Amino acid sequence: MYRRSFLFGRERLKRRKKKLHILIWSFLFLLAQSITFSEDLQNDEKFIKNLLSILERNQKASDSFTADLIVKSFAPSRLPLEASLKLYVKGQDKSLAKFISPPRNKNNIILTVMNNYWIYFFNIRKCIIISPKQQLFGEVSNADVVKPPLIINYDSRLIGKREENDDLIYIVKLVANNDNAPYGEIIYHLRKKDTFVLYGEFYARSGVLLKRVFFGNPLYQEDRVFAQSVRIVDAVNPERYTIMEYRNIENIELTDRMFSPTYLEHVR
Repeated sequence: MYRRSFLFGRERLKRRKKKLHILIWSFLFLLAQSITFSEDLQNDEKFIKNLLSILERNQKASDSFTADLIVKSFAPSRLPLEASLKLYVKGQDKSLAKFISPPRNKNNIILTVMNNYWIYFFNIRKCIIISPKQQLFGEVSNADVVKPPLIINYDSRLIGKREENDDLIYIVKLVANNDNAPYGEIIYHLRKKDTFVLYGEFYARSGVLLKRVFFGNPLYQEDRVFAQSVRIVDAVNPERYTIMEYRNIENIELTDRMFSPTYLEHVR
């Protein structure tokens, strides 16, 4: 009787030890997972901390350049429309685009400096203030062509990530932090390995989705990757879309004075 009780006690002790070992290993496993998640989160936070600067660089082919911009607009109810512009960009905050065609717009110029926008009408030699939100051509707004700085207009945060073709894709939300930002929110899907933006959604301040944007034909420069092809699709009617193509990109040192409303009549 005493021996059976002793054996029963030993078995119960073994079971308790086994449970304790399981609990300890479970705790260690969860701790390791937590540390790994924390490290991943820290890496994400480091990436996001620099993300706006990276996206800012990738908006421009270089710190100072010119390019030919071809814009083609398509809709089911009409024939395709086409415009060509000469683009001049310097730094984060100075851009202008001069119409080459169509004839009715020839020599008109769109200018942005920081968050300020103007249009120069060649025929009447007059420059007026405009909104970055105004449609310029098809689904393209003024801010889609001559782009204001992201870094002073938006705050960013990571809202998701996924695997695609062995690439890690980050989903990042930019939220406007002032009334001058052309969009209320922008959601970008970008590859982590080269920070190339693949896709974007652009929202009004009311939360309404305005357009979907697909980026292609990346141009790899020393410190950035620039999309030479951009397809902008109307959010309501996907049969309405506009394609922008950047051609003949040339890195050239431009002067600050040309990015002034009073100088636009001299731009050639």
